[in-house]
Amino acid sequence: MIEFGAAAKQEFLLESGTAFLNHGSFGAAPRSVLEAAESWRRRMEANPDLFLREILPGALRAGAGAVAQFIRQSRTTSCFIDNATAGMNAVLRALQFDANDEILATTHTYGAVAPGDPLRLRSNRGTACRSRGLAAGHWRKQSSLTNGG
Repeated sequence: MIEFGAAAKQEFLLESGTAFLNHGSFGAAPRSVLEAAESWRRRMEANPDLFLREILPGALRAGAGAVAQFIRQSRTTSCFIDNATAGMNAVLRALQFDANDEILATTHTYGAVAPGDPLRLRSNRGTACRSRGLAAGHWRKQSSLTNGG
């Protein structure tokens, strides 16, 4: 397993002096992930029909199960999603909202998922979708309270 923190830097192909913080959206993948991806591409290219029909579905299910185990969640109810937008919309569609409910997100929320499709929610369920900024000092104050200060 990859180590976290400074020890993990050597696992990436980043230029010297680059501090890449946006691993959640795209790139930079660790070397081991790049190697595994290349191995999967070669398997697919060797027999695309067999791979897509017979190998991929089971491999995705096994992968989702392994991730679920790692994060201590149910292997049978965890799955992969296409992206954060699809995931957020799936969650919002699964929840029941009443006319007076409100979805609140910070102004730091990624635009494509904040908070799903407000117009659809408003028109179908009467749910309000609001965004609020947080003052910079809020986090320091909260942190000092939780640390007994």
